[in-house]
Amino acid sequence: MGWMGFAALFSVLGLLLTRLCTNSRILYGMAQVQQMPISFTLLHPKFATPWMAILTSSLCTIFFNFFNVYHLSEANMLFYALSTFLKFGALVQLRYIEPDVLRPFQIPLDKELLIIISCLPISMCVIMLFYAPARSQGIALIGTTMAVFSYIFKEFSDQRGIKEVTKNRLASIQKNLGKMQARIDFVIDSELKTLQNLSSYVRSHHTTSQTHA
Repeated sequence: MGWMGFAALFSVLGLLLTRLCTNSRILYGMAQVQQMPISFTLLHPKFATPWMAILTSSLCTIFFNFFNVYHLSEANMLFYALSTFLKFGALVQLRYIEPDVLRPFQIPLDKELLIIISCLPISMCVIMLFYAPARSQGIALIGTTMAVFSYIFKEFSDQRGIKEVTKNRLASIQKNLGKMQARIDFVIDSELKTLQNLSSYVRSHHTTSQTHA
């Protein structure tokens, strides 16, 4: 195995570790807004990591190790294209229906220009979905169908306690907004303190220079 093989090995290893971290955090975030079982919000008492989400993601990874890597790679890219399609669609939709919601960052583009720019990645995703092998399309169709029916079943089950669910979701959203606002205030205070210290240093340096002069 040459240096290219070692580079590919470490690249794949880094990608897998990154996906394990991001996938578990996605489960954790979805559980916080009641889109996944609440057990995924459990944190490790020492490391403060979502251990249940990490364990579930790791077990799924071990399970899929018994399948053909080539087929899994095809299906993975297809699911990635589907998720990217949904993300850009949600980006455009939220810009229209909730343009004034507090966000840590907002893309500084008009609605029309945002749609035009989003058309390129959305088109690439559609092309990838269209030209994917039939086997990968079948896997993606089965996975998407399972996800849709799981979501419908969950929403149908929540109808019995819709008021309580709505109340919990609103409380969770308010809590997350509070954390976001606290983080913004902390960053602003830190920047102000830095500017004040810099201003004091400049004034002190200027006074010292005048004294020596």
